[in-house]
Amino acid sequence: MTTHPHAGGASENATTVALEVIKEKFDYPSPRQVLHKMQRLLFLR
Repeated sequence: MTTHPHAGGASENATTVALEVIKEKFDYPSPRQVLHKMQRLLFLR
């Protein structure tokens, strides 16, 4: 995944890290599915 340092901050960096962790943990083939999974995890909290 590509990051945009000029447009982001600590929160966006944390989001990128979370996406990488989820990607490894669930082994999803596409970032879009990882996003959906993360959104579900966040909404379920």
